[in-house]
This record gives sequence, C-alpha cells and structure tokens, in this order.
Amino acid sequence: MASSRIIKIDLPLDEDKERKWKPYFLYKAKSRILEPLKCHVSVLSAGHSPHAPHAHAQEEILIVLDGEADLVISDSETEDNARIEKATPGTFVYYPAWQYHTIRNSGDLPVTYLMFKWVNPEYNEDPASVIQLFDTSGLFPDSDRAFATNRLLDIETRYLDKLHCHLTSLKPGGGYKAHADEYDVAIVTLGGNIKTLGQTIDPYSVVYFPAGKKHGMKNESDMTAYYIVFEFHSSRYIPIKRRVINRIKRLLH
Repeated sequence: MASSRIIKIDLPLDEDKERKWKPYFLYKAKSRILEPLKCHVSVLSAGHSPHAPHAHAQEEILIVLDGEADLVISDSETEDNARIEKATPGTFVYYPAWQYHTIRNSGDLPVTYLMFKWVNPEYNEDPASVIQLFDTSGLFPDSDRAFATNRLLDIETRYLDKLHCHLTSLKPGGGYKAHADEYDVAIVTLGGNIKTLGQTIDPYSVVYFPAGKKHGMKNESDMTAYYIVFEFHSSRYIPIKRRVINRIKRLLH
C-alpha cells in the first residue's frame, strides 16, 4: 500500500529541445482507494502539442504551474469544432474518462503542468460526470481566520463516489492537528510555506496522504500559505452501513 510522501518540483524544469515535450515521473501510488494514482509533471515547449486529442479509461486532473496553455477539449480525435480554454498558473481541469482532450502551447515560452491520473476497474459505475475547469486566481479565501477554505468541486465520477477540491489559505501560526481520513488526499502548494510530516514545504510541491494515514499541517512562517487540496473518495474503504447512509444522502440532495 502507498505511503505518505512529499515531492518538491524545482521550477524551471529543463525542456526537451528535440521532442518539445518532457514528462517527469513523480510517483505511482496504489492505495485502498485508487489502483493506482499516478502523478507526473511535464514541460511543453513553445509552439508544440504532445499529441492530437485522445481519450482513455483514466480520469485526469491537469494543473498549470507555469506559463500559459491552450486546453483543447474535443468530441473526436481532431480539433474540428474543439473548445479551446486558456489556462494560466493555478488553473486546473478535471477530465472524465473517455473525454477527448489535449494541451497546446501557443506562446513563446515553455509551459509546465502537473497531472494526476487514476483508474479503478473494480469500481466502474458510469455517472454523468462532466469536464470541470477552474481558474483559481482570485478564488483563494481572504479571511481573518487562520485556516480558511473555499470549496470548488464535489462530483461523483466513474471511479469515485466523490472527487472533491478546495483551496486553502493558511495564515502564520495556523494549522490543524494530525488525523487520518477515509479518502486519499493530494495537495499542490502554490505560495508560502507549510510544515507536514516533519518537513517544511515550499511552492511548488506535491503532498500525498493515502487513506488511513495520519497527517497534520502547520504554517510556521511569517507569510500566508496557499495550496489546492484534492480528495479522492471511494466506498471501497467505507463500512457497508456508512456506504448506504452516504448513498441515501446523495439521493435526497
């Protein structure tokens, strides 16, 4: 089973001058929730796209860390009548399984982006999940509270009972005590410093907590920290009685 981990992404990352696209593998984690959750970061050179629009069984989250990209969302393997969305640092998109998509760099500078990919063939319901796109600039909570969140996403997907996302602002001295969740958690730090698992984490880093693993958070710096939190919920790790209760709650809403 997966263990908790912290991975620092030292921007800027090197380009591949020949291929024009260079992926950096970060981790592959098999947890109680996901089999597996993969994570990589890629550098896309100016004027390039890694591939034509494609579709696959995996669900994906893509987050732009540096540069400006075109997200190409299509109904087929071509870009005919495709939806084009500009994505700047902090923008993220969720792609459901079998959605045609690609990314393109139409600018003069490299684009660096992070991806989470997962699939779970043992839990393959097919709800009507749709693309979700968020530009997080201006959406981080501005509050007097030491720990403040802004929920962006709560959806059921093909492989998850719930995919949740929220933005967190953690002021100096803020944090929470160690606890264990019933779901996997992935965090992407965008600003400031936080301390977890005994380490101080800078932007841009990926933090992963599998279901059942204790973790806490603290801001010991003198600046507010900002990070994105993704939660991967599945009934595979929840007792049967609670599964039924959760299903009833969803039906009532």
